[in-house]
Amino acid sequence: AEAREHLARGVRGVMIGRAAFKQPWRVLAEADAEIYGEPARDITRRAVLAQYACKWRSTSYVPPSNSNAKQSLK
Repeated sequence: AEAREHLARGVRGVMIGRAAFKQPWRVLAEADAEIYGEPARDITRRAVLAQYACKWRSTSYVPPSNSNAKQSLK
């Protein structure tokens, strides 16, 4: 809500803080819901990684064998 007030006054961006470092998927989903009026989504880290894995499989990109994201899906 505080970020929305700043944006209404013409600020082009806001800092979202440490929560975004620890749970970026949740913070950004909440921001989309608040600022853009999108329905709030309760998404998990595992769901985000699974979506990325689907993208990896549909492209020629191959993550490094030591990729944390790849290990997190196991």
